[in-house]
Formats: sequence, C-alpha cells, structure tokens
Amino acid sequence: MNTKPAVLIVDDDAAVRSSLKFALEVEGFRVRVYDGAAALLDRCGCQSGCPSCVGPLGDIGEHGKATAKKILAAGGTVTEL
Repeated sequence: MNTKPAVLIVDDDAAVRSSLKFALEVEGFRVRVYDGAAALLDRCGCQSGCPSCVGPLGDIGEHGKATAKKILAAGGTVTEL
C-alpha cells in the first residue's frame, strides 16, 4: 500500500506536467495532474471545498469552491504556490 501523499500538479504546460508526474511517480508518489485551476475544481470530489482544491476550510470558509469557480468564470485567476 502506498502511504506517500498524493501530489496535485496544476500547470498549463503539458511538458511540465508530464515531467513532474514522471519524476514524482519514480519516487513512489501518487500524482494527479490538471491543466488549470478550473480542471482541478471540476474534478475534485468534495462538495464545498477542501484543502486539495481551495485550501484550509478555516481560512476560506464554507463556500470556497463555489467562490473560486465564480472568480474563474468572471475571468479572474486563482493561484497557489
């Protein structure tokens, strides 16, 4: 059983996603890749937001996922380093 954490990679460059995914999988990490914040939000299985898609719930509130989707739909950007 793989006990290493999952690493989520969000980047608009397919070559970057592929390279990072390969390097991390070689080290035994579970990796999920997304081409942007909207793709991550759409594929995250949570209802209103979770640490994987929008950050700590205590910091972003109960409707963080919906808020992030509204920002993206309005042409804004959501970034996290």
